[in-house]
Amino acid sequence: MQSDTQDHQSFDFSSPWHFSDVVLIVEDTKFHVHKSTLSMWSPVFERMFTSEFAERTAEEIPLPGKHVNEVEVLLKLIYSYGKVQTVSDENYHFLLELAEEYQMEKVRAFCSEYLSYNIQESNSIHYYKIADRFNLKDVMILCIEEARYRTSLIMEDDQEFEELRPEVKLEICIERIKELERTLNEYAKTCSSLVEKVYKEVADSALAAIECDNHPVHRTGSREPFKMSCKCCRRRVQNVDCVIQYSVLREMLKKLFDLEHSNRIARRAKNSID
Repeated sequence: MQSDTQDHQSFDFSSPWHFSDVVLIVEDTKFHVHKSTLSMWSPVFERMFTSEFAERTAEEIPLPGKHVNEVEVLLKLIYSYGKVQTVSDENYHFLLELAEEYQMEKVRAFCSEYLSYNIQESNSIHYYKIADRFNLKDVMILCIEEARYRTSLIMEDDQEFEELRPEVKLEICIERIKELERTLNEYAKTCSSLVEKVYKEVADSALAAIECDNHPVHRTGSREPFKMSCKCCRRRVQNVDCVIQYSVLREMLKKLFDLEHSNRIARRAKNSID
């Protein structure tokens, strides 16, 4: 028997240790575990150990159809509470299957947390299908939020997208449209502000001494030498030579640059065409 003073962070279940009182048999491999631990994590095991099942008094319990490596990962996860054994891209799927079978809500939560943290545009549809299969609603919401960055060309070539239910496809497409509308509206607004800024800078530097004779437009209480709503003013600015300092445009140009890159419109569209 292993010593009680031994460091069990490695969680070697191959022999009895620290009052282990039941053995799980998987593909002829024995896992020495504790009824209390399994019961705390799984109501299925709790009923098995407390109800009138044969397993209540059995010293060994076979788990037919299970795989040694998968059960070992599950046991290390629950015994270390996710600190020694963690959820990864290699194990989250079978952990969700085992968690569903044994009603291990905390294991489901570990997997949900992992998926939520690792959702990207590239895996959003795949993760959505997994989340839908195991009813991980928070993950499904996050997947749709990330999928709104996928272009129509990418989605048309995505077999997993084609396998989604029609209502899910529609929801993703609607979110995509909303994102494009929001970004394009912001882009257009910033472009308009930039144009107005340029016109006013030119007017202030080159046309300050010249008053526009389009009086109806300029009757606003205070006389303005330049107004964007005045065609005459704009035409005069368009025909004048002026050197504008970059600093006056820096803020708006930066905003346009950030919009283009953070919302991934131009870059994604180009990648889709390529």
